[in-house]
Amino acid sequence: SLPMLIALRSPKGTQRLEVGDTEKLASLYSRAAKTLGLPESSFQLNRRQANGKQQALPRSRTQSVASVGLKHGDSLFVRQNDSAGEPSSIADSLAESSIGGASVAASVVSAKAGSASTTPDDPLDVELDREDGRIIRKRDPKMCRHSDGAGCLHCAPLEPYDSEYLASLDPPVKYLPFHAFLRKIQAEKYSGALANVSARKKPGCRNHDSTGICSACMPDPLTLEQQGYRHVDYLQFEHPSIVDRFVNYWRRSGHQRIGYLVGRYERHAGVSLGIKAVVAAIYEPPQQCHKHRVLLEPEDPHKPALDALLDMLGMQLVGWVFTDLLPADESGKVLHFRGTGDTFFLSAEEAITAGQLQVQHPNICSKAEGGRFGSKFVTCVLTGDQTNQIAPTAYQLSNQGMALVRDEILVPTFDAPELAWCRERTKDGQFAPDVFYSGTNEYGNRMKRLARPLPVDFLLIDMPVGFAKDASEHACSFQPADRFPIENRASIGGETAASSLRDALETVSGRGLAVVLSDFHLLFHLLTDPVIAFPPEQLRELLRHVMSGDSAAAEAFVNSCPNWEVVKAVAFSQSGAGWQCRHCTFQNSGGGENAACEICGLPQ
Repeated sequence: SLPMLIALRSPKGTQRLEVGDTEKLASLYSRAAKTLGLPESSFQLNRRQANGKQQALPRSRTQSVASVGLKHGDSLFVRQNDSAGEPSSIADSLAESSIGGASVAASVVSAKAGSASTTPDDPLDVELDREDGRIIRKRDPKMCRHSDGAGCLHCAPLEPYDSEYLASLDPPVKYLPFHAFLRKIQAEKYSGALANVSARKKPGCRNHDSTGICSACMPDPLTLEQQGYRHVDYLQFEHPSIVDRFVNYWRRSGHQRIGYLVGRYERHAGVSLGIKAVVAAIYEPPQQCHKHRVLLEPEDPHKPALDALLDMLGMQLVGWVFTDLLPADESGKVLHFRGTGDTFFLSAEEAITAGQLQVQHPNICSKAEGGRFGSKFVTCVLTGDQTNQIAPTAYQLSNQGMALVRDEILVPTFDAPELAWCRERTKDGQFAPDVFYSGTNEYGNRMKRLARPLPVDFLLIDMPVGFAKDASEHACSFQPADRFPIENRASIGGETAASSLRDALETVSGRGLAVVLSDFHLLFHLLTDPVIAFPPEQLRELLRHVMSGDSAAAEAFVNSCPNWEVVKAVAFSQSGAGWQCRHCTFQNSGGGENAACEICGLPQ
């Protein structure tokens, strides 16, 4: 028989096996098991077909290597039997490994046994994954020489990752949508799963105790590359009043503020296979606000109620927002001191916080090792723009940055907000690998630098921010005109929740109960007020009628609900309490957005 070399590709690397063309497949499995150091029954050998899918080789004692079409130089992919699902036809072409180390950009590995997450993909991701995604072009009257029903090179559909198509959009798209990126690497590389890179030492090493480290478990040096895709392509607020009410805290107190963006992910029509985060409300957690910093409370007692309400509404936290505002003068303008090439877009502390939140909200992806890859969680900054007006900007930390934050490698520098530093050891004393990043020197040549320090901008992915143009583009989830008090704002005073609840209930006859209850902060108050304590299961049923806009059904439900009588009793019994002036502590009887104290005359 003629000898031939076959490549065995496994999660541990590529190994070569010499076989004969008349050798039986059962013998091939036996010899491959010895080469790989695996039990013979614990893996399957797959070969790639012309359509990109993988076909398993049988453990036949009669079929030979030549009879199944194996030739010299072919590759077989090793798949362990307890691996969940079929290996994804995905590979990553972000960057090559360099300086003897691994790239922090996602790499291509075979799907590991038991690594897939049992959490299903987001329905939006499933929908986009099934779409063709190609851009249909019309017949070019100048270049095409065929009839309307035919096609040619000049009018053939374009792939969603076509660089000329992305550059022709208005505005041009700098980053590929994530699903377009998946199509691109699927067309360029062989089968594999997206790998989440770790800067920690490899677990399970038996050469030493748990506190030791050796060359077998030591993490490789990491080379950072700028990410060419993004998980979210656009951040959209349903109504300008969402941002305006959030900024009102700074206007009244002069202190900065943090909030979580409540909404959902939808398809973005501006680019093929794009995703946008749509913000319907902003939840403000307990926090200590100051002029130049904000401290979030370590525990939010109402977090379970928030999660329950989001589940009822079919929404989720899609990001976080914070203000960084300084008044320029008394005209209402603000200083423009960040967000340019000469300053910084996000400080190192802000970027690390963004990375921590992204790690807490991972993107479920069945095509990735471990079932998670990157994050759709967005960071929004409200600061001064070039015209000294308050404007939102949005960013994400790259998958590379998330890995550095997760493994406690990235820390801020002391005196330069635009620079971060990669540790030599983690907080618990573990070895940290050297981290490099690719850049361009003063002569325009590509070179690699040690990430001590590391420019934060290297890890940032920006995205456009905007508002829905009109109701036809996007209907508001909540009533933008409603002004129910925002939670956790006792430090700046304001109208009490009881009086606002009374005012809202008094308009039911004219507006309808479904419209009155279309207020995120009012619904949150019903769940968290210790006196009302509206049962979640009853609120879920009530919201079913509210979200469908059926006021008659909603009113019929509350009329049969004894807890609704408690809501009305609390609203009308406590509404006379008024509000306490934060300047002189006088208890006023009235209230409202522009109310003033009856004693000192200062605004509420």
